[in-house]
Amino acid sequence: MLSIFLPIKSTSKRIKNKNFLKINNHDLGLTDIKINQLLKLKKLLRKKIDIEIVISTDEKRIINKYGNSILLKIFKRKKFLTRDDCLDDLIREVPKLCNFKFILWTHVTSPMFTSSEYINFIISFFKQKKFKSAFSATLISTFFINNNYNKISHDYKKKK
Repeated sequence: MLSIFLPIKSTSKRIKNKNFLKINNHDLGLTDIKINQLLKLKKLLRKKIDIEIVISTDEKRIINKYGNSILLKIFKRKKFLTRDDCLDDLIREVPKLCNFKFILWTHVTSPMFTSSEYINFIISFFKQKKFKSAFSATLISTFFINNNYNKISHDYKKKK
């Protein structure tokens, strides 16, 4: 009924290795935290909603650590889908990897989105019949800046 899609690139530009910096006992940092959160979510909702967790990655550490799990579907991401400008291509790839009609796309860099928030959203979404898709975002009215007071969190010159 619901595929949870988690794309994880091995590289990052603004914060080097951000997805894999060790945090406490989590060797793969934010990646371990998010995967554990999604596994907990799947367990909590197992009686209400059939969920598959689909991970697309080019990171060997993820494939080595989680590749044999029967609770996760791990796909080795094709090289062209690791570029910074490949979002449209990745969007076209997702339905080929996911088995269910509905897809919840999340990221390891959203660790503050709690399991209860996921559950509330998923249950609310499936109860309503009006919409076939949903999107969530947080309004950010400030930016990260460097020592020279230049914005570093957004590059408005890049085509999105």
